[in-house]
Amino acid sequence: MNETKVCSMVKDLLPLYVDNLTSKETNDAIESHMEACQSCQNECRLLREDAGEEGLRQKLPAEHSAREIDYLKKLKKYQNINLVMGAVISFFLGMCLLPAISVLSFLDKGIQDYQLARFQIAWHIVLYKMFLWGVAACALYLFCMFIIRKGMRRKCAA
Repeated sequence: MNETKVCSMVKDLLPLYVDNLTSKETNDAIESHMEACQSCQNECRLLREDAGEEGLRQKLPAEHSAREIDYLKKLKKYQNINLVMGAVISFFLGMCLLPAISVLSFLDKGIQDYQLARFQIAWHIVLYKMFLWGVAACALYLFCMFIIRKGMRRKCAA
């Protein structure tokens, strides 16, 4: 292959080489070319100076990728905790809807004796309805979060 073409290809690959993003075979080819080519050596030196300290840059990718993976794991755990906490909060808020509606209906005319007696007899039905309202609110929350996450994944994939 023509030496100028090889030099041009090596110069194109040097930013990736400096950031340790090239394969071992490509690294070997670039290094063997730079042994003979002063221009590519100078270009590599300039890129490394722009990138920072040479020793730190060569150690960074392995540490950096491990940190990035740890960070992504923590982020995923944080998102899952938020999802569960949101579901629990929406469940309890949903449970509070029925008593809130009942209290609002009593504000204007007060609690009648028959209503209080009915509540005392059928408190288990009220609790059951509260539970169902909580489950409905929780299901609605989880459905909305599923739609939002699905939309975010599509946006990230595009």
